[in-house]
Amino acid sequence: MDYTEDAKKFFLNEQNKKKKKELEEKYGADFYESESGVDPEIENHFLNNVEQYENLSENAVSIKVSEYIGSPIFKSIDEISPGNIAAEIENVLNIYFDHQINIDIIEKSDVSDRDYYIFLTEELPQNEIENIKIPGWTCNYIYEEFHPNDKLDSKDAIDSVLTELFLEANEKYYYTYLADHALFINDLKPLRENFYNTFNMLLNKSGKVVNHTVSYENFDVRDTIEVTATLNTKHEQKKETVVDKKWDVRFYLHRCEYGGCELFGVRIEERCDD
Repeated sequence: MDYTEDAKKFFLNEQNKKKKKELEEKYGADFYESESGVDPEIENHFLNNVEQYENLSENAVSIKVSEYIGSPIFKSIDEISPGNIAAEIENVLNIYFDHQINIDIIEKSDVSDRDYYIFLTEELPQNEIENIKIPGWTCNYIYEEFHPNDKLDSKDAIDSVLTELFLEANEKYYYTYLADHALFINDLKPLRENFYNTFNMLLNKSGKVVNHTVSYENFDVRDTIEVTATLNTKHEQKKETVVDKKWDVRFYLHRCEYGGCELFGVRIEERCDD
């Protein structure tokens, strides 16, 4: 039977709705409904892969990563001259890639080639992984998941707080990366539930903030973490009128007991460039 293109899309969309309902009921899957729409053929392929993974996962056994990638024999770090470590890292990463594993570092400047090679050849191989391989699917590891980085955790906390700071008025605050006491903004000491309103009052004197970026400059990591940055904001003053502002900011954070950082203080001053 010949189907028109519209009829094919309709059939696949109905099939995808049914498949998502089945996956939600059987496995507790949660699918985000995109307003822009996804090609139903691509979505159908994705949902079939999800179903295949869930079916395999039910009876999957865990094995060591070293076994998953074919039990290769890696050179000891002491066998490699310092100038050749980077090339050896590429060789090791290619072995992982051939077995559908991607590995990356976010804060690359904070990790030496020596430490990264040891992680790839000694530490990660001893971790366990579900023995499942599906064509086109990859397993992804980040170095900082194993070796938390204060700089990265600080950035995550600050970016999350600023994103929440500039939410629309009707959106809900979750305070996820905000400390629950002893907060300050310059000389003000707002309660947690008033922190964002107080911060916004300082910034919105130049009009509503409609966009922002942060340029990180320095991380002073001690018992607490002090981050120096420039906050760039765009303010809407009148219709179609946008004013750019720069702010010198110091963010103050402390480490959380169970990982990550929380922000507890801000010192901010508008920069007056000549």
